[in-house]
Amino acid sequence: MEISWLTPQSLSQIQRLTQYYGSEEQLNAIITAHNEFKVRLPLVGAFSAGKSTLLNAFLGEKLLAVQVNPETCLATEIHYGATETIQLMNEVGVVCQLNREQLKNQEFPIKNNKLTHWVDIAIPHSELQKVPELVLVDMPGWESGIAQHGQAIDGYVNRSGAYCLVVSAEEGDLRESLKRLLAELKIYQMPVVLIITKCDKRLPEDIPALKEKITQSVTDVLGEAPIDVITIAARKKNITGFAPAIERVNGKADVIYKNSVGTQFVNWLNSAAQQINVLLNQDNLTLEQSRQECAQIPEELAALKVQLQQLAQQIDEIVPICSDAINRNMQSALASQLDSLTRSALRGGDIDGIVGSALRQAFLSGVEQDFKPRITRTIKAFQNINDLAPSAINIQSDFQASPQGESYSGIFNQGVALAIAKVLSLIPVLKPFSLIIHGLASIFMSNTEQQYRQEQQQEEAKQYVLNTLIPQILNQTQSTVSNNLNQLADQIKQELNQETERNAAEKQRALETLQQNLQKNEAEYQAQCQQYNEDLVIATDLLEQCKG
Repeated sequence: MEISWLTPQSLSQIQRLTQYYGSEEQLNAIITAHNEFKVRLPLVGAFSAGKSTLLNAFLGEKLLAVQVNPETCLATEIHYGATETIQLMNEVGVVCQLNREQLKNQEFPIKNNKLTHWVDIAIPHSELQKVPELVLVDMPGWESGIAQHGQAIDGYVNRSGAYCLVVSAEEGDLRESLKRLLAELKIYQMPVVLIITKCDKRLPEDIPALKEKITQSVTDVLGEAPIDVITIAARKKNITGFAPAIERVNGKADVIYKNSVGTQFVNWLNSAAQQINVLLNQDNLTLEQSRQECAQIPEELAALKVQLQQLAQQIDEIVPICSDAINRNMQSALASQLDSLTRSALRGGDIDGIVGSALRQAFLSGVEQDFKPRITRTIKAFQNINDLAPSAINIQSDFQASPQGESYSGIFNQGVALAIAKVLSLIPVLKPFSLIIHGLASIFMSNTEQQYRQEQQQEEAKQYVLNTLIPQILNQTQSTVSNNLNQLADQIKQELNQETERNAAEKQRALETLQQNLQKNEAEYQAQCQQYNEDLVIATDLLEQCKG
């Protein structure tokens, strides 16, 4: 992606402006974001869905391990580079260089397990060169574990043009864990590319119906169809459609850049232009008037802080409203997972994974629908809302199915015995076969009794979930939701306060510079104003180009 307005000349102009206006620290952070900008395309799916095999086929070599240890595998980012490098990364930076053998064997020298690690691969590949801003991300196999969930969503959703959902044709449909992933992606209105792998494992005539079934399952959860559906057989080197799909995702780079880095440039340039306007003294302030204006800044700041206090009070009032909405969302989400929770309670399954996923969805959708619309300003805290989305929760299920009852078994057995005796008395010719008849009846009674007992335990588990487990979960998550919303509110208030103080400081600095200029002789002052006018033209032109 070439950003037409951000030429070396325009970047040099912006850097020159920061010598006199705006925050140099802010601009440096924006330029770093510009230089490091990439669009991610995470590939998510169950273990053995064929993600790594697909990427190996795309790259034309066996670069990634396909037989992996779920406990040690890391997210792997693959992008174009003029020379090949393989690096172990974490939030701090590069941990170490890796070789291909270490990559295949998953030999990652991780010393600090508290940090999130991933592998970064730059490779000189012709297809990747066509999409230099795109990063393909081979995510660890998606199971119900909330740790993989958090990394796939929190680490990538704000930096991705779409997600590739990889489903094996052998599966036949979506797993429940993938449905929960899609439900969360729906909150972010994230496009999804559906890739159905291992199609060579099914009969060719079965593929169209299978494709339609899985596509419909994705559509039912997302509320809209995938932007692309591809059927492949990577082991047979048949991955037609994958390269065009990633090119379409790369086409979203401009929009993603504008919404992330571009808006930061716009805000910085607006701030610089405001300072230049003050320095140009368009209000024709005298030296004494500029001093009075400067002296009034503390009063203006105090008045603004009073307004901030009122806004803070409004934010505090939003918290309980949003908390109630999230709890309702949570109750609805748990009710929709009634069958899954019932099975987990009955069989000792992963209740924490189901509840954690439901809690994240409820929290994020509540913030999107009930918090954001009430805050009309652009808030950076909302961009990192995933960090506050609760997920880690420990639910103790103490459900015990009741032991086998005697009443049903005894009554049923007596009834069948009486019925057989009656039949044998009416049809004496059957008496020689009485042992066989009793044996068949015994098998029938055993199967019927087992089915009855399973249905009885299923109903007991369902009632336990409805009357005990769900109330327990709601009670436990209510305080978590409230605490996290209060943290969000505090971050918003802190951000608004810092923005207000920064704007006041920049205005004061501009007025103090104006005072110095007013004390210069006429020739010097006019020369300075000419420079300001030239700088204002540059800032205004850059703003127009940036908004573009």
